[in-house]
Amino acid sequence: NRLKDEFLSTVSHELRTPLTSIRGAVGIIADGVAGEVGPKQQQFWKSPGTTPIA
Repeated sequence: NRLKDEFLSTVSHELRTPLTSIRGAVGIIADGVAGEVGPKQQQFWKSPGTTPIA
């Protein structure tokens, strides 16, 4: 049980760390800080499975 808990904790951390960076970048793009979001980018946001993480 302890080994399984340690494994899940490590995997969770390893997945969460890059997702935090991606989430920040998506937020910058969505807020328009990096410039205007063009039509192709807007279409990407509307595509299934590409909804920004809240």
